[in-house]
Amino acid sequence: MRLRTRSIALEVRPSHKAKLVGILVNLRGGRSRGREGEPGYYPDVLARLPTCHFLSLCVFESADYDPTLVIEANYDGDSGPFWACLQHLVGDELREALRCCKRPLDHSGKLYDSITEPGSRRDPAPFLECHVMRPKAFFHGNRGMPRDRILAEASLANAVQDRLGNGEAGRDKTAEELREGLRTELMPKFPWLAEKPKPRIPLGETALDWLKLAAALFLFLHLCLVPGAVIAGLIGDGKHALLLGAASVAMWAVFNKFRKPLEGVSTTRPGLLLSRLVSNAHIVLAVLAALFLFSWPIVAAGNVLALDLEWSAAWKNSARQLGWGIGWLMLFILPGLLVWMRYLERHDSSQEAPQTDPVMLRQMVELEDWIPQNHMASVVSLRPNIPRRLVAYVGTLLIHLALRAAVRDGYLGSMRTIHCAHWAFINNGSRMLFLSNFDLSWEAYFDDFIEKAHEGVTAIWGGSVGFPPTTMLIEDGAAHGRAFKRWARHSMSPTRFWVSAYPDLTVDQIERNNRIANGLCARRLSPKAANAWAGDL
Repeated sequence: MRLRTRSIALEVRPSHKAKLVGILVNLRGGRSRGREGEPGYYPDVLARLPTCHFLSLCVFESADYDPTLVIEANYDGDSGPFWACLQHLVGDELREALRCCKRPLDHSGKLYDSITEPGSRRDPAPFLECHVMRPKAFFHGNRGMPRDRILAEASLANAVQDRLGNGEAGRDKTAEELREGLRTELMPKFPWLAEKPKPRIPLGETALDWLKLAAALFLFLHLCLVPGAVIAGLIGDGKHALLLGAASVAMWAVFNKFRKPLEGVSTTRPGLLLSRLVSNAHIVLAVLAALFLFSWPIVAAGNVLALDLEWSAAWKNSARQLGWGIGWLMLFILPGLLVWMRYLERHDSSQEAPQTDPVMLRQMVELEDWIPQNHMASVVSLRPNIPRRLVAYVGTLLIHLALRAAVRDGYLGSMRTIHCAHWAFINNGSRMLFLSNFDLSWEAYFDDFIEKAHEGVTAIWGGSVGFPPTTMLIEDGAAHGRAFKRWARHSMSPTRFWVSAYPDLTVDQIERNNRIANGLCARRLSPKAANAWAGDL
């Protein structure tokens, strides 16, 4: 069953903001169990939302725009049953919250009226489904793990620990003997141990992930080949070589000048992006070779249809055009795009000390660090120029596809704290929404980003208003740790209502429980595999 991540963003009438916040606070206080205001622990909610992993409601407010209500949901399976269960659980509260929102100007306006009119008992789920947004990029830490499986494996791991707690179970036994003994003893309580675990990520899904990434790269690079191929069709090779040589020398001279960071703002060595390309030259060459081979038949067919060439001549002509196209791509177009972006970076504004409302900051701090997990909600405005918007959209898409294809073990590189995170563009793409469910404190979470993934963070958020100065798309930016934290905190809002299906489990614990369960499901393990399994106990 596939984990889905969805969000809804609705504009709120400013005069009703305080009322809406009160509705969400009462919803949290009225349903919490244990300490008042303790986030994450809502047994009644979770029992009636059997597919929910994480659910949050928050209100963003800023002097630059009217308040915005954001609903985030991470759940297994189809959307219809989830929203139906949610309305059955908190339908009255959702209806009151919608009455605080603005009437939409699109086709859902009449539906909004029928739900929010005085005395109405209409279900809000159809309206919510009209405004559900698919994220532009998302990351699932324990990918391929439905909620039932996570909870079942956690219960199994606790039973194993209870059995080992008396100190008798593992005495004078090999790892395989210990495993077989535990399996036999726990089988009556956990009959699913007799079944072979289903693969977390099916082969077809893996192939589709890589195909989507390859298709996106192919399309982008293929478009970049067009200028060189067109020039090759207009002039001969001799003149073409002179033109490309002169243009590339001039462009690389400008590139070498522009790539140098501004004094006083750089925290990373210059030319990081270029050095990454050089150090991974074998990958770059492989991508270019694949691009050539896949494009060759397409261009040859175009030559046959457009120029009425014979196939033998078309193959030669298309190879020539692609060769020149790749030359222009590597020597002129990509450096030119980087120079253009560097020009924009040098004229960007940034915020060294953005103002954070002390009341909002106190509310955020009060709701954090109650349990091993935390929730973060952020909205930032994007810079108005078209190139920066394109970088934000395209960069987010490519990073998303790369993460889906390359990350298979539940961890984002060496970062082992992210359960579910996603990015979405709201208000016609003028602002970017980021929502994350993560382990440990907010400070530790951002330290992880700064130390281990600041290039990716800079690529995604570099086009945002007030973001720390960047260099060549991925350098600096989030590497300015203190400035980045202040800017991020400024963009955040308190999460008024938040539910976690497994509030005591970290990403690492879920993966560990999965390894323990898989080991007990196996009929037999080799001594080496059994020792590795025992290391997780």
